Amino acid sequence: MKDPTDIEGILKIAREYGIDMVMGLSDESILSYEKRFWIASAVVAESMKYEEFDFSFEPLKLLNIAKKYNIENTIIPYLEKNYNCKVVDYSPHLSNRPKLREDLERGLPKAGVLLTELKAAAVDIATREAVKKGIPVIYVNYTSVTVGGDIDIAEAVKELARKAIERAKQRIQNI
Repeated sequence: MKDPTDIEGILKIAREYGIDMVMGLSDESILSYEKRFWIASAVVAESMKYEEFDFSFEPLKLLNIAKKYNIENTIIPYLEKNYNCKVVDYSPHLSNRPKLREDLERGLPKAGVLLTELKAAAVDIATREAVKKGIPVIYVNYTSVTVGGDIDIAEAVKELARKAIERAKQRIQNI
C-alpha cells in the first residue's frame, strides 16, 4: 500500500482478504499520532483487532570505527551519539538504484568508509561504487527493539504466525 493514511484502502484490503487483525508498526514517525488514531478507530469500528507498537532498529554489532573513519550511510543520530563520529552524508534511497547512484556520486568523495544496511541495492550498487573508489564497506545488521505500543514486536509476530498457521489448517480441511 503506497499511502499508509488511506483508511478506505486499508479497510478495502482487510474486507477483501478477511483480515481480523491489523498491526500498526512504526520504526520512526512516519504518521502522526492523530493519523494513527484514525486508522485504529476505523479498524476497530469494522470489528477487527488493532495492535500497535513502536520499535527501533538498533545495530546488533557495530565496530567502534568512529576514531578511524567518517561514516557515510546509516542512522545519523544513533551513530553520532553512540560512536562519536561525524556522518558526512547519507542516502534514504537504498531500494531505488538510480537515486542511490546519485547520492553515492555526491557522498562517497567525502567518505572514509561506507556503512550500509543489507538491502539489495546497497549490496550491489553501493558496494561496487565504494570498492571502485577504494572505500571500505561495513554492513550493519539490525534487530528490532520494542520501545512502546500495545505489545512487544516479538510477541506480535508470534501471534500473527499462530493465526496464519491456524487459518491455513482450516483452509486445508475445507478443500
